[in-house]
Amino acid sequence: MLSRYWLGGRRRGGRREGEVGSIYVDRYTRQEVGLVVWIGLAAILDLFLTLRHVAAGGGEANPLMNWVLEDGGPRLFGLAKIAVTFSATLFLLLHVRFRFTRPALWGLSALYAAVMGYHVVAYLDRS
Repeated sequence: MLSRYWLGGRRRGGRREGEVGSIYVDRYTRQEVGLVVWIGLAAILDLFLTLRHVAAGGGEANPLMNWVLEDGGPRLFGLAKIAVTFSATLFLLLHVRFRFTRPALWGLSALYAAVMGYHVVAYLDRS
């Protein structure tokens, strides 16, 4: 999975002819990197918008994260939210050439787009 060549090696595909699926690579396509960057930025923005929403009297929609927010406070909530999202996204990036992983990245990306839409609606509703 991770090697000394990760992000610095030359392997973009399989080592053997015809090897296209279920492989690890050292380099990723612009699309793959773009999806991961979008998910990371959206997660950070979601964190700040969620904390602002909660401060204005709203609540966290995810019951588990709501529990972390109520019992651990905003600092632990932020750490947990970012740690879980970044760990899962890194896992998906490392396995991007495996079956169903690219659709999972696209799905996560679409989910964050929907969450951003929710934040816009919640903000406009408060205005």
